[in-house]
Amino acid sequence: GQSKNIEINTLYDNLLKHGLIRKNIIGGLDVAKTDQLCFDGNGKTIPGLYAIGPKTLGTYINVNSAEMLSIKAECIAKQLIQQIGVSSK
Repeated sequence: GQSKNIEINTLYDNLLKHGLIRKNIIGGLDVAKTDQLCFDGNGKTIPGLYAIGPKTLGTYINVNSAEMLSIKAECIAKQLIQQIGVSSK
C-alpha cells in the first residue's frame, strides 16, 4: 500500500511485534540501502525479504518516484538472478 505507517497493517504489525522486521526511526520498514533487504529486530538483514516503495520511507525520501522504484526493483531482480545462478547477460 501507499502508507508508510506499518502499524495499521496487521501483517506488518505482527512482524514488528515478533521482531521479524524493524521500523525505521522516521517510519516505514528499515532496509539496507546496499541490497534492499529488510532488517530484523536485532539489526540483521533478513535473507530473501526485500522492500521498496512507500513502506521504505525513512530509509529513503523519494519512495514514490517511478525512477527510484525501477532502480531498486532492478537491484532486487539482479540479486535474485544471481542467487539462482542464472547469467544476466
